[in-house]
Amino acid sequence: MTDPDCYNAPDCNESDADADADADADADADADTDNDGDGYTEDADCNDNDADIHPGAAEACDSIDRDCDPSTHGDGAVLLNGSEIFSSIQAAVTAASSGSEILVCNGTFNEYVLIEKNLTLSSLHGYEATTIDGSGQTLSPITISGASVTLTGFTLNNGTGTALVDDDGGSVTIGGGLAALNTPNLEINACAIANNTAQYGGGMAILAAGSLSITDTWVFYNEAETSGGGVYLDESDSVLQGVDITENNATYGGGLALVNQTTTIDDLDLSDNEATQDGGGLYVQALEYNTEITNSEVFRNEAGNTGGGLFLSAGRFITTDVDWGAASDTNSPNDIGGQVSITELSGNLDISAGN
Repeated sequence: MTDPDCYNAPDCNESDADADADADADADADADTDNDGDGYTEDADCNDNDADIHPGAAEACDSIDRDCDPSTHGDGAVLLNGSEIFSSIQAAVTAASSGSEILVCNGTFNEYVLIEKNLTLSSLHGYEATTIDGSGQTLSPITISGASVTLTGFTLNNGTGTALVDDDGGSVTIGGGLAALNTPNLEINACAIANNTAQYGGGMAILAAGSLSITDTWVFYNEAETSGGGVYLDESDSVLQGVDITENNATYGGGLALVNQTTTIDDLDLSDNEATQDGGGLYVQALEYNTEITNSEVFRNEAGNTGGGLFLSAGRFITTDVDWGAASDTNSPNDIGGQVSITELSGNLDISAGN
């Protein structure tokens, strides 16, 4: 005869194998209850007061152990506003409203993500565990248009850029890994952008951002056919802090290209980039704008023509505590190129061109 106290409970044992005088599998003398009615009694349920938490429950990307197994983390899940669960990032973005927060669990997501609304997109465990892979796509892994976005903790790789109509009516590709246009406010934090290609901004291209912040981000092994092998920024007043831009290549600005904008840079590692023409590390064309760089290293960059470290086409470039390399770390064929005027004061440089 079935013990009514153990009906449908997963730990019941009619033979009382634990010899405790009740018909469950644990070694106490009390018949366990199922407080939340999820079919699992309190001895097996890691939270018997929440019916959504029990052995075998679906994990969500919210740092809560829902299946009572600490080794699982909801890989591949995407959580919108702490409650709705999706299997793709784009599905969560589509369902989001302005101001939404999207949290992405561990995994590699082979998709193209288009963001046209204000939101926050973050990974749970950072760029080492969460990748948006552009393989097989003909677009950037992420494209942002006309929206304010905070992006944190992703690897963006294998993208080929987003098509944009240029001033002549033709088409160019921008931002192999990340393309952003007309964004009032854009923050990029703790991302890795690698192995992408485009005509402008092999790793990323940001055009017409009202305010742009890039912090603690790595940009490497990207290629641009024209300008900005790693990063291309145009009319986007920018702050770069703790950014590594290494081993990228382009025709102009192998590592970084800045066009018509004010830029403040601190703690930059700009090394081992290559331009077939000018500006192995950095190419600046910013007439009537200032670029300020402090506490940075500009090492081992190479240009086919001039400006191994920096080519200044137009604008003013101010350096403080910048190491341009020595011996085997020097830039080739020179540190600074362009029709420039240089004033040196206590090791700091004030460089101007075209003003």
